[in-house]
Amino acid sequence: MRKLIIGIFAFMAGLIPGFFIVFNSVFSDIGGSFSERLITFLLVILAYVILGFVFGFIDRSKSWLVWVCASAPAVLILVLYSFKETSLIGLNILYACLTIGSSWLGFVLSRRIRRGN
Repeated sequence: MRKLIIGIFAFMAGLIPGFFIVFNSVFSDIGGSFSERLITFLLVILAYVILGFVFGFIDRSKSWLVWVCASAPAVLILVLYSFKETSLIGLNILYACLTIGSSWLGFVLSRRIRRGN
């Protein structure tokens, strides 16, 4: 039951950066320059590393559920948006991979710090 509650909170927390960072980065046409796109990539990575890290500390088990739930809203938003804008599917896949990978990285970092490595 505790894992489910933490998973729900991780999902709800993932909605905020999922919409305001990931979706707005894809939806808005800021891809004019490489530096602007790089900034949005870094924001996504930072937001989801922090989420994975925080929920990795909250969840005492070594469950993958928390980092998956934290990144799920952004991935779901990107999948749904991909049906509307098929020309951006490559960018959406890249953002989804950044989201999932960053959340996992934060989770792994929290585990290593907790163990003392």
